[in-house]
Amino acid sequence: MDRLPPELHVKIGRYLWFKDLYQLVLVSKFCHSIFTPELYREIQFRGVYRLWEPNFHMDEDTSSARCLPYAIIENPGLAGFVRSLQLVPFINPALRNPWFALLLLQLKYLQHLYVFLQCDEHGHGQKGPAPTPHFDEVISWAANPESGIFTRLTHLTLDESQARFDYKPPGISVIRLIPFLEISSLRHIRVTRIADQNEQALPRKFNSKVTRLDVKQCDKTFTQLPQLLMGCSELESFTWTLEESTHHLFRRPHRPGFHWEPNRAYDAIYQLRFTLRHLSIKSHICRGDLYLHHDVEYPQPAYFGSLCDFPVLETLQMRMVNLLPFQPGTRVPTSPLWKILPSSLRFLSIDGCLMQTSNMLCDELEDLAAHCQTHLPQLEKVHIAYSHYEKINGQQCLACEGPGSVMSYKEVKADPAIVARLRALGVKFNKQGVRLRPFV
Repeated sequence: MDRLPPELHVKIGRYLWFKDLYQLVLVSKFCHSIFTPELYREIQFRGVYRLWEPNFHMDEDTSSARCLPYAIIENPGLAGFVRSLQLVPFINPALRNPWFALLLLQLKYLQHLYVFLQCDEHGHGQKGPAPTPHFDEVISWAANPESGIFTRLTHLTLDESQARFDYKPPGISVIRLIPFLEISSLRHIRVTRIADQNEQALPRKFNSKVTRLDVKQCDKTFTQLPQLLMGCSELESFTWTLEESTHHLFRRPHRPGFHWEPNRAYDAIYQLRFTLRHLSIKSHICRGDLYLHHDVEYPQPAYFGSLCDFPVLETLQMRMVNLLPFQPGTRVPTSPLWKILPSSLRFLSIDGCLMQTSNMLCDELEDLAAHCQTHLPQLEKVHIAYSHYEKINGQQCLACEGPGSVMSYKEVKADPAIVARLRALGVKFNKQGVRLRPFV
C-alpha cells in the first residue's frame, strides 16, 4: 500500500464505505495518516426526531451532539479534513444546539453545507421549535470575511424539516437567505419550498457572488424573487421549480389549481442575460395522490417571454405552457418556437407536453428542424417530456364526484399517428446533427 502514489490513495478512499474506512485507519499508522482525511471529509450530523409525538422533541445535550465538536477540540487537525457537513434528512436538526454552532466555528475548510431548517408552525397554532439563535449568530459572523468563518464555503442547501407527515409546512422564508447571501465565498445555493412568510423585504441593494441558484417554490406567489435575482448580478445558472397545487378535499367547493406566472420574473432574468448560461423553469407534483392532473385547462398557459436576446444561454428547460405564447383560451401559438430561442442554445427540454395537443407540438418541431442550420447552429439535443398525469379535458374532478367514485382518471393513450410523426421528426433532426428524444 505504501508503494502506491498518494493520488491513488485518495481515489481508493472515495470508493470505500464509511465503516470500511473506519476499519482501515486502525490497520497501521500509515493507513491512519493516509485515510483519516477521507474518513472526515464528509460528515452527517444527526439530531433526534420522534414521529408519533404530537409536539417537537429535541434532546439538547445528547452524546452525538457533543462527541464530534469535543473530538475536534482535542484534535484540531481533524477540522481541516472536513469538506462537507450534512444534517440527515427526516431528522429534526440540531440547529438549536450550541454544540452544533461550536462545530461550525471550527470547520475552517468547509465547502458544502446541507442543513434542515425547522418549519415554522407558530402561525398554525402548533407548538414548534424555538428559533435557532446559535446557528443564526454563526451565519451572521460569516458575512464578515475577517472573521475567518466559512471563508471557503461554496455550496449551500437549505431544506425544510417537517414535524409530522400530516402537516404541510409553510415553506422557508426568503428572509432566511439574507445572511447567507453576504458570505463572499458562496457560489451555489439550493433552497427547497421557498416562500414569502412575512412582510419583511429583502435589502434594496445587495450584491451576492452566487453563480448558481436553485429554488423550489411552494404553491403560492413568491413576490420577492425578482429582487433576489437582481442581487445576484453574476448568476450563470438558475433553476426555478414550482410545487404544483393539490386537489380540494371531498365535499368541498371545487377550486382550480394555482396559476403560476413566471413572467413576473422575466425583467429581472433579462438583466442577467449576458451571464446566464442555464435556465430551468419547471414544476413537480405534490406527494401522495393529492396532485392535480393535467389537461388543456390546467396548468393555464403563461408565456414567460422571448429568449432570443440571451447571447450565452446554452441550456433551456421549460414547460410548454410557459415556453410558447398562445392565443387567449386556446393552445394555438402566436409565434413560432424557433423565433423565441437564442442562437447560442445547445440543449432544449420541453416539459409538460400533452397528448391532446401533440399535433401543435409536432408542427412547432417541424419548423424548428427547418431552421436549425440558420437560426440555431449550435443546437445538439431536443428533449420532449409528456406529462405522466394527463386526464381527458372536461372530465369531472374526482374530488367533486365524492369518495365513492372511481379513484382514477381515464388513461389518455398515445395516438399511433403522433408516435409515427415523432419518429419521423427524429430522423429529420438527425440529418441536421440534432438528437431528438421524445418520451411518450
